[in-house]
This record gives sequence, structure tokens and C-alpha cells, in this order.
Amino acid sequence: MGRHATIGTAGLVLLGGLAAGCSAPGPGEAEIQDWLDERPRAVVDDAVAAMSAAVPAARPDAAEPAATLHIGQPADVAGLRAECLGDGTLLVTMEVPNADGNEAVELEVDCGDGPHEESFALPGAQSATVDVFGDADYVGAVYVEVLGETTSRR
Repeated sequence: MGRHATIGTAGLVLLGGLAAGCSAPGPGEAEIQDWLDERPRAVVDDAVAAMSAAVPAARPDAAEPAATLHIGQPADVAGLRAECLGDGTLLVTMEVPNADGNEAVELEVDCGDGPHEESFALPGAQSATVDVFGDADYVGAVYVEVLGETTSRR
């Protein structure tokens, strides 16, 4: 039985030329939009949640996430799947709160290598936060799926 939740495109589409009219390195706005349009519009059967987002040029602070997904439903999390468009590498992190603090998982995604998947087991997660980080000059897009199954509240 498939779940059909709508994937929200993060409101990070602030693409445009840099100050002085120079073009930002990496894919252009039309290429990014085409790439995002090719990603699934509904959560696939083996995923709990997903997000797609454009990563804008000239972000003021690379230490801040370029995109964030908050998951509020309980789930047995089984992994992350991510892919990106652009030149460079993105870091996808996921934090799951538990009684002992936070479980954290990181997935490094080289945009030239296609989709990346990391399997792990975090059963009984009540919530999770997924953040995507990139260099300050990275321009492109990202698509992330949190793999697993939703569960009922405990």
C-alpha cells in the first residue's frame, strides 16, 4: 500500500546573478528547475519523508543548512537516499532524538556520482531532522529521502 504525501519544495529558490551582474558557477536556474521537476512528487513506498530544494548562490553562511526537513511522525528509520545537481559535494545529516541524547548519521554526496544510499537502523524514532550542507559557493539542487516505515505513536 503506497503512501502519497506531497513533497514540499523548500523555499530556497533565490537563484540569480551575483552582485556586479556575474553569473553564479554551476547549473542555471532553468536547469535546476528541470532537475527538480524530474524528482518524485510523492513519497515513494520505501520512504518516510522526502524533500527537494534548490540551493541558492551566495548563501551568507555555509555553516547554516542549505535545506532542512523536519519529520514529526514516528518511524522505523532504515536509511537515507540522496542525490544532487551541481559541482561539488554536499553533506546530508540526520539527527534523531532519543532518551540518551541524539543519534546522528552523515552521508556525503558527490553530485557527479548519482544517487547515494546509506542503510542503518533507527527503530522507534519519534521525530527527526535532516539538514543539507554545502560550500558557500555551491549552486544546484538536492533531493533526499528518509527510508523506512511510519509507525504508530508509542
